Amino acid sequence: MKVAIGSRNPAKIEGVVRAYEFFGIGIEAVPVEVESGVSRQPLSLEETVRGALTRAMRALEAAPEAEQSVGVESGLMYVPILNRIVDLTVAVIADRDKKLSLGLSPAFELPPEVTRRIWGEGIELECIAESLSGIESIGEKGGFISYLTENRYTRSELVRQAVIMALVPRLCPIKQMYGYPSHST
Repeated sequence: MKVAIGSRNPAKIEGVVRAYEFFGIGIEAVPVEVESGVSRQPLSLEETVRGALTRAMRALEAAPEAEQSVGVESGLMYVPILNRIVDLTVAVIADRDKKLSLGLSPAFELPPEVTRRIWGEGIELECIAESLSGIESIGEKGGFISYLTENRYTRSELVRQAVIMALVPRLCPIKQMYGYPSHST
């Protein structure tokens, strides 16, 4: 199956391919560079979902040979009850039947100094992460999570988990309850 990926970011591509492999589905990845339609640093769950959705839809348009597309967007979300900011990854899968499915990765808390710089100074997380870690283009490699966990967890793993969750409605035994025919993926 050909699956368009709304990015040429190696960490995103690896995560998408590994998510489909998790379910035993081999895919031919068709990476296409598309705009997310949101700011470079999404600052809410809504904006992050909108970015992933836009990437999925634009990737499907850009790759007519693909049966499905995956849009992946990372962003920040405020958790008011704890007054914390978390980073999370959102995946949206679109198909030629105009069906959409959504998945989220685990979220991790950002250090207070990092969130102060993002909100107070308007600096993008990737710029801060590159400065702290000394790793250029960190978002295309292990990501900030890799730096924070001393390479025990990576951005591609966050992408993989978000895409796995987006595949659940398409692959579960009761997928008809989600509106998918019993033969779809």
